[in-house]
Amino acid sequence: MPDPTAIIKAGKVAGNVTKLETKAISAERYGQMIEALQKDVSDGKLTFEQYRERSEPLIKAKVAAELRTKSGEASKTLADIFPGMKSIKPGTKILGTHGTAYTEPTQGIVTGSKQVKTPEGWVNAPIVDFGDGRPRTVLPYDIKDVLAPKLIQGGKDISRGFNIKLPTSNPYIANNKIPFKPGTDIEKAKAWSRNFLRSKDEFKVLAASDDPANFRSFSELVDTKNEANKIRFINLEDAYQIRTSEVAKEAKGQGIGAGMYRALFETAEAQGKSVRSDSKLTSDSYAVWKRLKELGYPIKERPHKQIDKNHFELTDKDAYKTVEEQGGIFEFIPTGAKNAKDFQ
Repeated sequence: MPDPTAIIKAGKVAGNVTKLETKAISAERYGQMIEALQKDVSDGKLTFEQYRERSEPLIKAKVAAELRTKSGEASKTLADIFPGMKSIKPGTKILGTHGTAYTEPTQGIVTGSKQVKTPEGWVNAPIVDFGDGRPRTVLPYDIKDVLAPKLIQGGKDISRGFNIKLPTSNPYIANNKIPFKPGTDIEKAKAWSRNFLRSKDEFKVLAASDDPANFRSFSELVDTKNEANKIRFINLEDAYQIRTSEVAKEAKGQGIGAGMYRALFETAEAQGKSVRSDSKLTSDSYAVWKRLKELGYPIKERPHKQIDKNHFELTDKDAYKTVEEQGGIFEFIPTGAKNAKDFQ
């Protein structure tokens, strides 16, 4: 069997822009991939529709590889190396390099992904554990091959994702279960769920105080266990308008931010109000809103765009209007809210 490693070279060009020059894996290797899919169909692991969807880009890549072999041309795009792959699923083995720690192609396991900007645009770069317990974000052109999925976490198959059942009923979450993506650590998922479901009494709402620098009065929802965790908002007649949300660095990714939002949602709902996000969000805040919407919370989402690696903004944002006047990217609108009719 030929070496499946894709040889990728990065060369500097004018203006400090990196140009990718790649040599894709061989046509023979693509042929082996296609044969493996055909075997999966024969074994009943894939339907014909799934086979057609997965084999089509491989067949095209095989033809292109054969033409490149004849003409001697190098591949110019990441898609030529891993056709049809926009991201690599957690639990999948890859062969890759990373900085000075792994200069030679080394096998690792994908544990997640992170958006990074490359010369070819924004991509979901895999976060890879090379066996040293220190997950690293691996750039697409440092991935040499994508291997077969592997069962991780002590033999438990988490490559297919799983659900955690809620101990109490939540009217917004379907089937009272919180879904987690493939590759998520089970113990971390349990911790996330516990923090998300913390009692509303563990958070306190502080009365509005003046902020001379912004000519406004702000209220705060604060985590009683760690007051560094808080949401700052404006208490409007029909809504809570969030301005900032903060989670201590050591507590990020543990469900505390989502738990604070849930507590604020419940507080607002009890007063017949909605909760609005800011018109510009960090990637962390954006992820919390998206997660809550995916769970089933009645959240209205307005057209927006990603303006850089870490920020999202309303597409039609008006620089001459305050956020109270134009609203935010997201808005939680419970049934009893004064503006419930606005929720579609």
